[in-house]
Amino acid sequence: MNYYLHHIGDFKKDTNFLNHEQRSIYLELLWLYYDQEKPLIKDIDLLAMKVQATNEQVQLILKLFFREEEDCYTHSRIDEELEKMYERSEKAREKAYKRWNSNATAKPQQSNSNANGMQPNTHNPKPKTQVYSEAFKKFWDSYPNKVKKDHSYGIWKKQKLDGEVDKIIKHLESIKQSKQWKEGFVQHPSTYLNQKMYLDDVVTVPQIRGRVL
Repeated sequence: MNYYLHHIGDFKKDTNFLNHEQRSIYLELLWLYYDQEKPLIKDIDLLAMKVQATNEQVQLILKLFFREEEDCYTHSRIDEELEKMYERSEKAREKAYKRWNSNATAKPQQSNSNANGMQPNTHNPKPKTQVYSEAFKKFWDSYPNKVKKDHSYGIWKKQKLDGEVDKIIKHLESIKQSKQWKEGFVQHPSTYLNQKMYLDDVVTVPQIRGRVL
């Protein structure tokens, strides 16, 4: 993508303990993530070369601000911003098609050309429409932290979880009552699936007479 919203106050608050060089490296990694519109690869040597830093410097910034997944490093704020951008652009394109195609005098080529002009500022101007299984949709509707949907579905398919959806939903209903989740510490759905947390036992918050302590 060609630009993004940079919240200066949030950035300064989150990085006030870094020196200028470390802050610059963090910015370079953010820009790389935004530019390619996907998580950072798990190749420290290559990342260090791209942002002109040492391996140790890159590893420190990744540890502080990124989440290590099985095959990449993710950043929740960027994932949320990309998802919002794709949703806005898709809605704008749908409105454009409806508006121009409703004009009976408009030529089809002209309508398509105008609608295609409503593209987002991104290297992927027409986001891929993913087709999700009904079982995964049920899981996604139940999961409270809705980020990295496509990545999560890739893990879902890899583990062939369609037939396990009822068991997973039951586990989610239990873990929602746990102390960790009630305090807002909810893993990314991709992490929940990748680590097979749906197989773990759940420690819930004690309750008395139907009330949570």
